[in-house]
Amino acid sequence: MQLRHPLVEFIGYIALLLYISFSLNPIGIGIVLVGLLVIKPKSVPVVAIIILLTTIVNPLVNHKGETYLFYLNDNIITLESVIYGVLLGCQVSCLILGFKLMSDNMTSEKIISVTSYLFPPVSLLLSMAVRSLGKYSRKTKEVYLYQKTFSEKPGFFRMIIICINTFSIMVGWILENSIETADSMVCRGYGSTRRTTFRKVRINRNDIIEILLIISLFTAFYITIPETIIVPYLDIGIDVINIIAVSVFIVYEVFNERFRCEYKTTFNR
Repeated sequence: MQLRHPLVEFIGYIALLLYISFSLNPIGIGIVLVGLLVIKPKSVPVVAIIILLTTIVNPLVNHKGETYLFYLNDNIITLESVIYGVLLGCQVSCLILGFKLMSDNMTSEKIISVTSYLFPPVSLLLSMAVRSLGKYSRKTKEVYLYQKTFSEKPGFFRMIIICINTFSIMVGWILENSIETADSMVCRGYGSTRRTTFRKVRINRNDIIEILLIISLFTAFYITIPETIIVPYLDIGIDVINIIAVSVFIVYEVFNERFRCEYKTTFNR
């Protein structure tokens, strides 16, 4: 079974987050929220709490609107502010779920694979940074445990001295390791000629078709976003093309999340 290129997933997530950020249409945001909750059904209680909080807080601080409901401590509670609070809660929930979905699926290797096409130097720095984080954290723990063996029951001041010694040792070790890495890159000819990159998954015809489909749907539902006014008066625009484009895009994302081919990492940590 052929692996799906991470660039397709990355473009899909970016399109989804851009639409959530710039759209205030309740119908489109509602469709997106339902689709994200289908993907992550365990997030329903959290989403309900967020929407409830924004629905309560927004009318208390925003009193604009032409439909008066009641007075609370001489403050007007309007229908438009309540509806805007619900919409704001749905939008925030969609953003949280979208970023959570992206962080769960876009692993470090996928991000490196995507940036290698657009910014090869950034991809190299990113891959070295990801490798260094795990390497340095393991080395720090090793040095710290070794320093603790010099005292059976170290007190508070002894623990401070151990931490200072560990930090000093790690600074020297990191600088020495950086010099060795730089010398190794020079010996291997880095920067002398154009660098080639090994990619386990390459963009094929199906990936290009999916990318064009995502861009077309995003263009369709972004251009056709109807003008919506919540405050100070309620005027919700409806566009059939926008609803169809958003629905097709969300169904496409739900289908990919349920049945997509996982990009299996081969990055040895």
